[in-house]
Amino acid sequence: MLHVPTVKECMHAPQQVLSPDTPIMDAIEALLKKGCPGAPVIDANRRVVGILTEKDCLRVLSNYAVYSLHNGTVGDYMSEMRVHLHPDMDIFGAANRFLATNFASLPVIDEGRLAGCVSRSDMLRGILKLEQVAYEDDNAFRRHQQMLNHPTDKKSIQNLIASETTEEAAYVLRHRHDRD
Repeated sequence: MLHVPTVKECMHAPQQVLSPDTPIMDAIEALLKKGCPGAPVIDANRRVVGILTEKDCLRVLSNYAVYSLHNGTVGDYMSEMRVHLHPDMDIFGAANRFLATNFASLPVIDEGRLAGCVSRSDMLRGILKLEQVAYEDDNAFRRHQQMLNHPTDKKSIQNLIASETTEEAAYVLRHRHDRD
């Protein structure tokens, strides 16, 4: 059976975590310094209360006409976090969540607390991992089928007997010459 990667296998520790009370200018500086497009916003109990994205930070400019650039906190600008991932979710479910939102990264929440993050790039790596596993499984299946259909040496016959029921192995051995 094909192993489908889970969110837990794709997630990483967040590059940056912010508090709702963090001054917005400090948050912008932190995002730039870490080179991340956004960061989860968590409370004192590590519960995700929102996400601050680069797009959210651009609203600072629209407020500049009325207020000072230095005015406001992360809580004033963050987006509400309506979509998140669970560590045991497979990448197909995670992809559906990404397709339902514009966020480039989603928090992974386990038992109500931040466990990590998954970015779109992490998802692309998961796709490649799934393709590699499928390719390896397909090749293993073909080798197994070849061994079942044409056991040619002592080791192949031993593997056949060890991997199949007695009846199946006996049938293959009795009829192996009929297939050639």
